[in-house]
Amino acid sequence: TTAGNSTSHTFFTADSAGNYTFEVIVAGAASSTDTFRLNAEIVLGNFAITNQFAVVSYANSFANGISGRIYGFTIIGAVSDVSAGAIFSVRITNETTVGGGTPITFSGNGLHIATTCFKRF
Repeated sequence: TTAGNSTSHTFFTADSAGNYTFEVIVAGAASSTDTFRLNAEIVLGNFAITNQFAVVSYANSFANGISGRIYGFTIIGAVSDVSAGAIFSVRITNETTVGGGTPITFSGNGLHIATTCFKRF
């Protein structure tokens, strides 16, 4: 509930060196009275990967059987020249303070593809 607070969770460890693309989808629920301003990003170690884009949605709903204010992120990214053993995480950061806010637990799925090349546009 503190401005600038962030947390991350590992979702992938590269088993071989190379180029990778990712699509990660996560969602979490907060109390319907709490309004957070959140950012989600893919990080390699402690740094956000350069080539990524996130789409966010939120609404008071009962999506996926969870009641409350639902926050959802789809993050797509690509990274080249990754070393074997590189650790990728999703980091979610809260931009504003929320008085009396309740914790949010995110869950989701990720897809990673080892690629030989990719093009930025």
